[in-house]
Amino acid sequence: MAKQPKWSEYELNYVAENYIKHGAKHCSIALGRSVAGVSHKVERLFIKVPRRIFFKEKLQTINSPSVTYILGLLWADGHLSKFGDALRIMASKEDLDEVFSHFCELGDWSNKKVKKCKQSWKDISILTCCNADVLSFFKENDYQEKSVKAPTKILSKIPDHLKHYFWRGYFDGDGGFHLKKQKTRGAILTFSGHYNQDWFEHSSLLDSLGIRTYSTIQIISKKGHKSSCVSFCNKIDAANFLDYIYQDKNFKSFSRKTKKFLEFTEKPIGRVLEKRKLNPSTVLYNHFRG
Repeated sequence: MAKQPKWSEYELNYVAENYIKHGAKHCSIALGRSVAGVSHKVERLFIKVPRRIFFKEKLQTINSPSVTYILGLLWADGHLSKFGDALRIMASKEDLDEVFSHFCELGDWSNKKVKKCKQSWKDISILTCCNADVLSFFKENDYQEKSVKAPTKILSKIPDHLKHYFWRGYFDGDGGFHLKKQKTRGAILTFSGHYNQDWFEHSSLLDSLGIRTYSTIQIISKKGHKSSCVSFCNKIDAANFLDYIYQDKNFKSFSRKTKKFLEFTEKPIGRVLEKRKLNPSTVLYNHFRG
């Protein structure tokens, strides 16, 4: 690993003046340093940081794409413990490493790598947050009951212009994205959840995007495992939804799903979409394509 250049006096002063107000991610971007490097330097400088107040303010007024994205990802894959003393997410290490800087805006997270049982399995990471104000916020917004409730409370606190980041995080966690093997565009998109999942907010979003072909399905496998999902595959509907959640093309999220989105958009539209393009009912499609 290449040795990092020595910190200049300007960089040290910048961190001292801006870390408490804006956090490690802001400083890392401004200085071209890693988030971990900034955090380590803060410890060396003995900067006293009122972290609980910092994160509480972040959640009182949600105005950050990163925080909004993590709220969606945690609604999908997060777990708030029974006693509300820890918030965790377990996922592919590769996925979580890509978005760890977003987590840093929301709380202090420990990052633990889990030893894989089989060589073919991917490395797994567990992120854990025990910040009291952060945990209280998630409990108040139904994260302990998200297996049966809709994310109505948390969405009501997110400005409309940021909500697509929430759904992007949610889709990264619980979304299924299957590209059809054909020359023109084709995809099957799903949101998966518990058997008694409340899909109200999903239906509201899809209706607002002009998506009419989706279905909600409850599933019981041969082994008795129960689940449910929202699914749609019409190429116009898939384009509407994907263009909505990926409208900020420079925002960092799970690259494996972003790659599928780019593969989808690179394919020709096909005859069906071309015929319906002039129909007034597809105006939302044109709008969200920007």
